[in-house]
Amino acid sequence: MYHQAIATLALAEALAMTRDARLDGPVRRAAAFIERAQQRGGGWDYGDSPTGRNDLSVTGWQLMALKSAHAAGIEVHWPVLFAALRRLALMTQSTGHMTYADRGTHAGRRGPGMAAVGFLCTQLLGWPRESDLLIRQAELLLKELPNWEILSARDDPAHHLHTLYYWYHGTLALFQFGGQAWDTWNTRLRDTLVFRQCREGAERGSWDPPPSGFDSVG
Repeated sequence: MYHQAIATLALAEALAMTRDARLDGPVRRAAAFIERAQQRGGGWDYGDSPTGRNDLSVTGWQLMALKSAHAAGIEVHWPVLFAALRRLALMTQSTGHMTYADRGTHAGRRGPGMAAVGFLCTQLLGWPRESDLLIRQAELLLKELPNWEILSARDDPAHHLHTLYYWYHGTLALFQFGGQAWDTWNTRLRDTLVFRQCREGAERGSWDPPPSGFDSVG
């Protein structure tokens, strides 16, 4: 379902920008597949078969894809969105943290990456910017700004979920949120990425992974 969502996201964004009629049918079918794959609990899991497991990481990608499909003029059915809203509410803690999954491996786990995914999803689903939930989630992210040293600290249990995945979703979420929160995050992220970009050889213009830590596996 990761692949399904990201491919749908790419096609839907292309359709929204170009209005190329050749993309309309594929995007409709792709969005419909995502809707059919929704678990009864309102989230999504790694596959499209009913498992009863709701995974926030996978769910975040599906909602991004459906949002882009909607922007491209594809109808997203309200029962799907209502069920997703309910699932997010069930996974949200009073602090603004979000739990990773409701069953299976790492059920109940939380971390900055999940807070960022939940923060983005609540905005995509229409939460008002001034809501207490969004403000709490923005504050959580600003307490853990992008930091290369933390990213590379593989053996530090306090920060092992501070990842590039977190940076990606945190950037999308805070860009949507805007204001001073976005300025603070963007300044740190921009300067870190520019400083770390490869400047020589065949890798010039790209980025090396951190030397250790969660992202080094990729």
